[in-house]
Amino acid sequence: MGSTSALIIGSDVEGQLAPYKATDDALGAHGLYYFYWQVGPARYADWTDWRDAFRLREGHTGEHRFLSGDEPHGLAYSAVKRAIAFDAMYDEAELGAGQIWDFAHDIGVPEEFARHANRRELPPHQEFDEQLDRLLRQAYPAIEDYRFAYLNFLDAKRLLYSRDRYIDLRFKARIAEGNLIENGRVSSFTKLPEIATISSPILQWVNWLDHVSCAINALPSDTLLSKVFLKQ
Repeated sequence: MGSTSALIIGSDVEGQLAPYKATDDALGAHGLYYFYWQVGPARYADWTDWRDAFRLREGHTGEHRFLSGDEPHGLAYSAVKRAIAFDAMYDEAELGAGQIWDFAHDIGVPEEFARHANRRELPPHQEFDEQLDRLLRQAYPAIEDYRFAYLNFLDAKRLLYSRDRYIDLRFKARIAEGNLIENGRVSSFTKLPEIATISSPILQWVNWLDHVSCAINALPSDTLLSKVFLKQ
């Protein structure tokens, strides 16, 4: 048993997911399947992960049928596009990602970081590693965000990005999920030919973030966006 996630575009969330319900005969369509789904992440008695929730504009709420009652004020995992405060979400990304970029600019990146794309190949640089580790853990308390920020910054190709581009990627990473479902059809970075053929997994993910962002920008303001957790 595992889990995955999807960003669903459109109002009929359950209907769009229906073709991918696991059955005795097949495990869904197009390689995606699930036994159970819900809007938002797994919820426990004493903890819910709101890290990737949409921040809402003042005076707006999320989709009422997907509100569980424990949402912090101003956050939701399902809302129409016009209710989502994308500008505020960008500001939050800038606060963390900007610190990381500034740190690298000020302290200087060891030469080996520019020569190796794979962090595991690098020799130790204790002072640099320890300072970066402290900064990342402060900026990104969630371990998944920490790892993504670490790889996305330290990969040699990422070092060529400007401060604004790095922040842009962190902002898009908060919005995107591993799968995108629109009109009942699934796409992901492993299924789109122009992305799936890229050899670097990190570059695949970066291109996926740009793809999802473009898709959302093109949507009408009354389009419902829902982030869904799928138990497999």
